[in-house]
Amino acid sequence: EPKVSLSAGPGPLVDGGNETVVATCTAERARPPAEVSWESALFGQSDVQLWDEPNGTTSTRVRYLWQPTRHTQSHGLTCVVRHPALPADHRIPYQLNVLYAPDISVVGYDGDWYVGRENVQLTCRANANPPAHHFRWIRLDSDVWPDGVERLNNTLLFLRPLQRNDSGVYRCEVANSIDLRSRDLRILIQGQSRQDRLDSIAVAGAVMGAVLALFLITVFTIVIVASRKTPPPSFADKVIDLPPTHKPPPPYAERPPAIPLGVHASQVAWLVQARRAGLASPAAGSAPQLSEQQWVCHQSGTDRVYINHREHYV
Repeated sequence: EPKVSLSAGPGPLVDGGNETVVATCTAERARPPAEVSWESALFGQSDVQLWDEPNGTTSTRVRYLWQPTRHTQSHGLTCVVRHPALPADHRIPYQLNVLYAPDISVVGYDGDWYVGRENVQLTCRANANPPAHHFRWIRLDSDVWPDGVERLNNTLLFLRPLQRNDSGVYRCEVANSIDLRSRDLRILIQGQSRQDRLDSIAVAGAVMGAVLALFLITVFTIVIVASRKTPPPSFADKVIDLPPTHKPPPPYAERPPAIPLGVHASQVAWLVQARRAGLASPAAGSAPQLSEQQWVCHQSGTDRVYINHREHYV
């Protein structure tokens, strides 16, 4: 039966360090050699060593190598030894202890710090292994701390109502045996609380909405009154832009000469009848004597027109 033992690695496990020996599991002076292995959820590897003892037995040593990270703090390993002389598997647990620098967070500032607010403070919290032993508050934008502000270990106390000059950048420094870390926080002191600002915006919006509604009502009223005062359109207004229903007369230059009434008209009628009857000259006393040279006949098809060029009669 083997003699089983487990020991820690040669050095501490530091976050972000190189690959190192986490633990060593040994099964000494066994016949036949014992089977030794590691059970773990870590992404490490095993290094197995065997050597013979003077009494004919064999010793087995298995080291577990791994690169430490802070996220596996308090996780565990288990060494498992199997041998025919053992009634059951021999299991030895081992808990990791990873050292890391402080992880800092500043609480207490909710973004609604305004002039006159009371009972406010900032607290610097640190997650570290080993635990942090040093806390320090610094104001980066000024070397002078305002009155009424007290630095008490990891807490910054405002013992009076807030003022405008409390705005600035505050730094919390935390240290442990691994490293020194810091966290900055910018604080802005408003003139009003967030609720007061929201109420002011709501009131301004309501006023603007009322003004806009009044303006629209005024415009609507003016349009209605103006439309009632305008007389209804007459029939002439409705048809004034329509095209004419009759054909306009041609220009004066294109009009045919008018046939005057009276004696000249009778003379023309007689001359036309005489021409149709084939008379060379009119009978005496039947109509006034007209010179045929004064008349010119224009014929178009079966129609004839006689024009007196002297008197411009047709």
